[in-house]
Amino acid sequence: MKAEATQHRDPITCSIAPPRWVRLFVPDPLAAVAQVSVSIEPTCRVSPDGRWAFARAVVDGARHMPDADFEAATREAFLGLLRAVGDAGLTHALRFWSHLPGIHSRVKGCPLDRYMVFNKGRFAAFAEVFSAPATQAGQIPTASAVGHDGDSLVVYLLASDVPGTPFENPRQVPAYCYSEHYGPTPPSFARATRIVGPTGQTQLLIGGTASVVGEASLHVGKAKMQCRETLRNLAALIGFAQPHATAPEHHWDDDLHWLDRLTHARVYYVSPADLPDLRHALTNAFQSCVDVEWVRADLCRSDLLVEIEGLATLEGGNLE
Repeated sequence: MKAEATQHRDPITCSIAPPRWVRLFVPDPLAAVAQVSVSIEPTCRVSPDGRWAFARAVVDGARHMPDADFEAATREAFLGLLRAVGDAGLTHALRFWSHLPGIHSRVKGCPLDRYMVFNKGRFAAFAEVFSAPATQAGQIPTASAVGHDGDSLVVYLLASDVPGTPFENPRQVPAYCYSEHYGPTPPSFARATRIVGPTGQTQLLIGGTASVVGEASLHVGKAKMQCRETLRNLAALIGFAQPHATAPEHHWDDDLHWLDRLTHARVYYVSPADLPDLRHALTNAFQSCVDVEWVRADLCRSDLLVEIEGLATLEGGNLE
């Protein structure tokens, strides 16, 4: 069925709300931040069948913290989330979402922006939890990290009772292998994680994907061209993660039909002025999506104008 008949066309989604598709895993995920008390101590919900957990940590006042405090609070937020789902008996982290206040801002006298400081805190948390080194391939889950205009750091985690399989994009350098050009500590996330979903289908949890090839941003200042490059990256990632995919040197980005596997998408855009062109460009690309969310947010690099994440259903049914 084409998306024209099924696709949600809601107003712009709140910039710190979890994706709607999380309800496929945990029917009653955490409510909007404004509806709960603010605390770094995470809250967690578990699905009725006990297979999935969704947790949230909020660090109030993070925008105004000194860098050292922000780094420590980020570390504790990630460790707290992993403890929360572990206490619920679900020890396998599958997918993180992080919403940073003032993602490009710098504390006076510090050369690092807040995203780079955040990466230091996240890396420190993962170094305590995953096999050393913390950036080891196959150890860490997928993620997104975007900026918002509030004061709190908000981090969500989807976890399960069984592990997923992390995947990288054959067109991109793994984020955990980035050079120091992008900060002294690399971002700690996989491009995607393959799982067996609630209905037994093979699904791909896709992290934030943008116009990056190798490790470099392409088409700087050109939202439409960045959108096209992002779609190529999505197609490459979905194709390469198919259960029976061939070698990574295959030109996966030439097979844009893999976008038909995308069922849910969230589009982060920087400038409202770009929104009409992005909607037009993505209408045809996302014809199989049952839900497309639009979120105004600042991205991890100031030269990126659009980022897309989502959920895809892969070929091959159940992996078990």
